[in-house]
Amino acid sequence: MTRTVLAAFFLGGVAALMHEVVWAKLLVRLIGATAYAQVAVLAVFMGGLALGSVLFGRRVDRAGRPLSMYALLELSVGAYCLLLPLLLHLAGLGYTSLATHFFESTGITRLIRFGLVITLVLFPAVLMGGTLPILARHLVDKVKDTRRQVARLYAINSLGAVVGAGIAGFVTLPRYGIYPSLVAASFLNFAAAALVFDCARRAASKELDNRRKSRKNDEHVLPTYATPQYVAAIVALALSGFAAMGYEVLVTRLIALSFGSSTYSFTVMLMCFVTGISLGSAIVSRLNVTRPLWLLCGSQFAVVAGFMLATPLMSRLPYLIGLLRIQLSGVEHGFELYLFGKALLCLAVLLIPTTCLGFSFPLVAQIRVRDESQLGACVGSTYAWNAIGNVLGVLVTGLLLLPSLGLLGGFHVNLGFNFAAGCVLLLVASEARLELRGAAGVAASLAVAVYASFGTGWTDPVNFARNHLRMRSGPAAALDPEAHARHPSSSFEAWKQTYVGPRAGKRLFLEEDAHNTVVVSGERNIQLFVNSKPDASTVSDLETQLLVGHLPLFLSLEARTLLVIGHGSGITAGAALRHPIESADIVEISPAVLRADRFFADHNHHVLDDPRVRVYTDDAQSFLRAVPRSYDLIISEPSNPWVAGIGALFTLEFFENARRQLNTGGRFALWFQTYELTDEAVQLVIRTIGSVFPHIMLFGDDDLSNIIALCSMELIEPDFSGMESRFRRLEVRDDLARMRLPNLSALLSHHRVSQKRFSSLTGPGPLNTIGHERLEYMGPRSFFARESSFFIERFDPVIRGVEEETDVLLDRYIAYRAASGSPMSRRELTEARRYAESLDGYGTEIARWIEMRAERALSE
Repeated sequence: MTRTVLAAFFLGGVAALMHEVVWAKLLVRLIGATAYAQVAVLAVFMGGLALGSVLFGRRVDRAGRPLSMYALLELSVGAYCLLLPLLLHLAGLGYTSLATHFFESTGITRLIRFGLVITLVLFPAVLMGGTLPILARHLVDKVKDTRRQVARLYAINSLGAVVGAGIAGFVTLPRYGIYPSLVAASFLNFAAAALVFDCARRAASKELDNRRKSRKNDEHVLPTYATPQYVAAIVALALSGFAAMGYEVLVTRLIALSFGSSTYSFTVMLMCFVTGISLGSAIVSRLNVTRPLWLLCGSQFAVVAGFMLATPLMSRLPYLIGLLRIQLSGVEHGFELYLFGKALLCLAVLLIPTTCLGFSFPLVAQIRVRDESQLGACVGSTYAWNAIGNVLGVLVTGLLLLPSLGLLGGFHVNLGFNFAAGCVLLLVASEARLELRGAAGVAASLAVAVYASFGTGWTDPVNFARNHLRMRSGPAAALDPEAHARHPSSSFEAWKQTYVGPRAGKRLFLEEDAHNTVVVSGERNIQLFVNSKPDASTVSDLETQLLVGHLPLFLSLEARTLLVIGHGSGITAGAALRHPIESADIVEISPAVLRADRFFADHNHHVLDDPRVRVYTDDAQSFLRAVPRSYDLIISEPSNPWVAGIGALFTLEFFENARRQLNTGGRFALWFQTYELTDEAVQLVIRTIGSVFPHIMLFGDDDLSNIIALCSMELIEPDFSGMESRFRRLEVRDDLARMRLPNLSALLSHHRVSQKRFSSLTGPGPLNTIGHERLEYMGPRSFFARESSFFIERFDPVIRGVEEETDVLLDRYIAYRAASGSPMSRRELTEARRYAESLDGYGTEIARWIEMRAERALSE
């Protein structure tokens, strides 16, 4: 029977973690992907667990029949979660109305979102929180068995959570999406309930016998504790719970900087973190613990020592993961092996400290439980203290420590909490001799002093490393020894020189906010890095940023209201505001990116100081759902889709929200990449946006690695006369001169696929939706393999050198000029050809195509 109960609790753990992951993804559609929203979901979930453990722990002591109660809870969780999509839809109707009404009040809007999370997540979390004290009430026959049984339950449930994270992150979400994942998790809840139903009937008589047992045989083997010892144990548990969630927040940032911000990286980290917790509880269940306060004290110091000893490895994570990429490049199943390598590195960092964190709850339960009649309540309240610490840890670390003190400061504060817990326990752990406690305190203090003197610089290679994720190959065999030694893969020091030191550019700015770590570096080419990935620059990305800002407005000459999603360097927004825009909203999720704008202000025309501009720090999804005004033009320039959360900005629902916020005749412009994406992924983006907008034309840079899709509900009719007037506008012409554009013909040569031809690109196939974010899981695989799409090239008449007249804009402009009695001059086309020749990529092919047009124009 016990094995059956443990199997059920394992399944419950699998389901619980799957539900938590799915809930967060479902709620993103309404409340967005800001750090505040993510923290809110996690805090409410952990708070619900705390409340449920207290409520049901007390109830099971009074009502008995724990297995029946457990089965009912599992059934209720499963049934509720099947209804969650409907409840989310109904709640969303009210949320949108309220969020729109209080749109300009950020504080009230956050409270509304928090209230929505409480409404949807608290109830099932309370039910889940009740399961552990209920089963502890069933399994613990004698008070002295509390530690062993509670530790066993905690370990098996945490192991289930590890499996649940893996199933959700690697199987159900990538392959089937949110709703099948939700159904699968609910089925596991039902399976857990079914397993214990028969056990519940057989356990009734056993429970009655247990209630009649005398506890006299237990009393002489149970140590007694004074009130200060009980208080110290609870304080230590809460501090340990705080630090545990604080470390999870901080390690998530460490992984984003070291491994890249993909959803696969975060799944690996979560699995490794919870594995340590499970292992620690399993160890405690096997030990014969006669001095729980002393062991609890030692475990707190061991957490501190474990993390301090791991800092040299943590500092080298970006370098080591780069070596792993090189070794697995081109290897069959290389991506899967790459994920396994990530897991090994994570375990090397986390296993010791998280295992020690797993000691805390079962040891404190052993200390506190003294009366079998109140066992459920005592186990429940003990778990609640741990969960309350978890809630405070995620809130304080995620929203206060990380933004104010950064990664290093956040780690130090949380290490300080574990150290403080150890010191408090050291004072009251009378189970150990005073000399032994004194020696332990001195040793722990010396270890901290040594670390403070020599080990606190470990975050510099992590925070300041720039673009290291694209280190893909080792040194060539033909290199001389000196050049070989300088290659970043040859040693950690050479890696630092390339990606952290002088060769990476002069450091100008570092800020860590609740969302990202933002670095600005460089002199001639000033670059913006977000979580070590380059996101914008004043030289290398200048052409793309200017094209994204200018091209849509040459085809939206009447546009007066503008929304720009994603600020980056601000060059795109600054370019768009060279046109006669009357008001513009800029939405950027990262406050640090906005504060870094001062380094780009001379390049973006001081766009944030423009009186026409309103700036909002928010997630684009929630902003579009709540904004009370519409726009003539929306420009979306998100980051790369392999980054976790960015895939949502390429979903059907996001494009539909954007469409709803357009005025009649409005346009939506979307930037997307073709580099480091497969043909399948690019087709997915094209097919999804094509399902929302019937009229789309594509523009590209020199090698079609950056694509601009201009979308409309109405046919886009170019006004060439208006374009000529707009090009003559001094501030527009001067801005385009930064990319050496000589005339309108050169600008129009960036048109690649016409509205009519776009439909031939879409083809049959799935869409990228919130329910199944395929792109979020395709992206990291493509990024690892360095695959690039050449799908659009096959439909590009310019690159293919089509001789006959086409419907691309330059051909249409040449025809327009001829029909208007002012044919294109040889000089204009020569200037456009020379501009194309100056480009990299397909510049030669574009120039040849323009030359064909020039010859034909002259012959006519």
